[in-house]
Amino acid sequence: MADLADLAFSHCLAVTGSAEAAADAAAHALRRGGWSRTSVLGHAAHLAVKAAPAAPSDDGPVSGSGAGVTDLARWLAATRPPTERALIDLADHYGLGTAGLARVIGASPEDAASRLATVSASWEDQLDPALMAWLGPGSCPALAEVLGAPAGEGGAAADGAPIADPAAESDGTPPLSARSVLGLASRVNAHVEACDVCADRRRAMVSVRAVLAREPLSPAPAPVRAAARASRRRPVPVPAPPLGGARRFPPRWAAAIPVAAAAAAVAYLAWPSGGAGPTPSAGAVSALTRLPAGGSALELVAPRITGANGTVTLLNIGPTRIAWRAAASAPWLGVSPGAGHLDPGRFAVLALTVSTPPPVGALRVTVSVSGDDGSAAATTLQVGPSG
Repeated sequence: MADLADLAFSHCLAVTGSAEAAADAAAHALRRGGWSRTSVLGHAAHLAVKAAPAAPSDDGPVSGSGAGVTDLARWLAATRPPTERALIDLADHYGLGTAGLARVIGASPEDAASRLATVSASWEDQLDPALMAWLGPGSCPALAEVLGAPAGEGGAAADGAPIADPAAESDGTPPLSARSVLGLASRVNAHVEACDVCADRRRAMVSVRAVLAREPLSPAPAPVRAAARASRRRPVPVPAPPLGGARRFPPRWAAAIPVAAAAAAVAYLAWPSGGAGPTPSAGAVSALTRLPAGGSALELVAPRITGANGTVTLLNIGPTRIAWRAAASAPWLGVSPGAGHLDPGRFAVLALTVSTPPPVGALRVTVSVSGDDGSAAATTLQVGPSG
């Protein structure tokens, strides 16, 4: 595992896109985060999101001139909100797991898993079609019409492999710009929905998220390493609210919280030990705060579903038996069974059924599962009219 300086700088660079801004944010994160990896990353995420530009600063060519798929993936990611870039980078690069990600962003494991699934689905829906546009139409004449290029030309060869200089293979048409392939995304999506060949190609194609996940961590510059060496303090709490989220309590309630906590403490201490009132136990507290050491032990594997039903598969990849509960984010989608137990290494198939007529059109709905060990998993599904 890389040292804290590399972790902080790499994350800040992924969010801000600027080495100077990343170095400044990483140095501050190391001073505040102390020796705690999750605290350093939490501060780095908040500071990087604050320092990040709202949109990419340039619109250079992404085909021809030696540009590659990684260059396009970076630019496409830069078009998304900084909080999304932070969430994706944290999930893919630092071995946090669901529980660790939740601690870094200041959310519950279930909320962290749900937010990651939502953002990942959004990237798949809005960024991956742009990557497909850059790769070219392959052998599909209909997609070639959508892209305005002959089949087998564009950003890739007919077999889908990127070619070194697409502009040199064309009839003088200038190379696509990053912004132009992003503008083609909705048209590519509509085509893929109606084309089995391109749908198969899309499923096999690398995603923007996968491209970025393969990038190695960036070595931290000297000032960031100096900040890491100088920081031996205890971690400072990460700022609230949670990264990209709302405050858990409205500001006007916040002043009442310490008073209520003090009153509860006095009442507990004054309660007679032999009285009829309940006596809290350490076990009750640990049951609420317990988290699996290595991250979430639950995983959801879900195909895309169409029509009124489908399934998701729930896996227990942990070492112990887990009691779990499942729910959908939309009231018209039922999940059955809604609860159960899973032994280590076992799986359960959950049936999804549209119980009442949903709103018209293709919809996204999140199915989330929580376990009694603190594990959480979520997946976002596409639900559309049958046909």
